[in-house]
Amino acid sequence: MPLIEWNQELAVNVKQCDEQHEQLIGLINDLHNAVKTGNGKNFNGLFRATVASVKRHFSEEEKLLRKHGYLGYQDQKEAHELFLSEAKNLLHQFKSGGLLAVSLENLLKRIESHILGEDKKYGRFLNSKGVY
Repeated sequence: MPLIEWNQELAVNVKQCDEQHEQLIGLINDLHNAVKTGNGKNFNGLFRATVASVKRHFSEEEKLLRKHGYLGYQDQKEAHELFLSEAKNLLHQFKSGGLLAVSLENLLKRIESHILGEDKKYGRFLNSKGVY
């Protein structure tokens, strides 16, 4: 059972971003499931796919925000860098045998909070610029 289900409340009303957010939540739910079920063999591949998707999403999101002159761009960039740093720490924990499902739960909840907070702000900004 997923920790977080994608729903309209999480939508920022920018199609590209919403599709990517939904995909990322699904991938992290898959990671959580792999840890909970003890399926470590799948974890490494899932983790790498998730990080690649996250990096791609962050790059595209940041490009979109720069293009439209979003004033909160630097805060978004810093939040993205922090997330990637935490993801690297999780991989290190996994490789050293210390990764706990609660670590992934916390990360997923932080993503949800980020989308509902900071990303909703840029969603409204981009919508005001005609980006949907």
